[in-house]
Amino acid sequence: MFFEGTEEAFIDEIVINLVPRTFSKDTDIIKIDHGTKYVYFVLKGKVTVCSQDAVEKYLVLDHNTYFGEHLIFFNLKSSNAFR
Repeated sequence: MFFEGTEEAFIDEIVINLVPRTFSKDTDIIKIDHGTKYVYFVLKGKVTVCSQDAVEKYLVLDHNTYFGEHLIFFNLKSSNAFR
């Protein structure tokens, strides 16, 4: 698990700062060549990792998954679209 072995106070601080967001189907969550300031947790539905035109689908993230953390940790821009 992502937070395994983490101090409870740190987890509490993260939880109180969580903000729920809802995205419509086929809406770009993270665009190609863009970074993000957020880690996204998929609670319902699915997120597709694909090419910008969505012709090529590389991966489908199901509920109870997360994404975006690597873009933050390494100050990267995404080479894929997340929708």
